[in-house]
Amino acid sequence: MELRSHPPRLGEAARARLHFPADEPHRALEPTHGASGRDIHFLELLSAYRATGGLALGSEIAARRSVTGLSDIARAIASRQVISFSWGGHIWLPMFQFEHRDLVTRAPVRQLIEELAPALDDWELADWFIEPNLWLGAATPLQLLSDDSARVLDAARALRFGCRN
Repeated sequence: MELRSHPPRLGEAARARLHFPADEPHRALEPTHGASGRDIHFLELLSAYRATGGLALGSEIAARRSVTGLSDIARAIASRQVISFSWGGHIWLPMFQFEHRDLVTRAPVRQLIEELAPALDDWELADWFIEPNLWLGAATPLQLLSDDSARVLDAARALRFGCRN
């Protein structure tokens, strides 16, 4: 099954706000006149996560998991054990957070989510991984996650501590 890097069938109102470049499917969707801030934000996330596996629909991830895939992913989303956000009537998840083989959440990502979920909403959590972070020398957490997860965890703790005060 191929995971999508583009929104599923959109209604006419959404299509009117977004331009789908038919001749260049590898490009991110381009906002057109009338696109909402949330539409533009989604396109930014779509573009930012593309290099690390992109975004996938919750239903696509569930279909690739074990027999209990749907209930497992639904439970993980509801309890905020995975990075997910809602757009266009669908739940989207960045693929970088999963092991490629079995789509289990990677241990360092689980730790970061536990740290950040109490302080950030779903969209802010997705943003945190792709935004330059001063605690990380202006690198993004996603850039350093594989090589220096302890440092990224320190940056997450600093943010959570700062949100409490």
